[in-house]
Amino acid sequence: MALLIALAGELLGVLLLVKTAVPTLFLAAASLLALIAVNTIRSSEPDTHEPTRSDETK
Repeated sequence: MALLIALAGELLGVLLLVKTAVPTLFLAAASLLALIAVNTIRSSEPDTHEPTRSDETK
């Protein structure tokens, strides 16, 4: 969304839209990379889930 706003601001010549959309785009990308990193770290941990009764009957 921020990318589209930045492009629209560039096409319309509205410098304020470009100045706010570009940093927002970089913040969104950094947040996405951080979430991916956290999920990768959590998924690489060993599974310490103890079996429940429903797991034992399978």
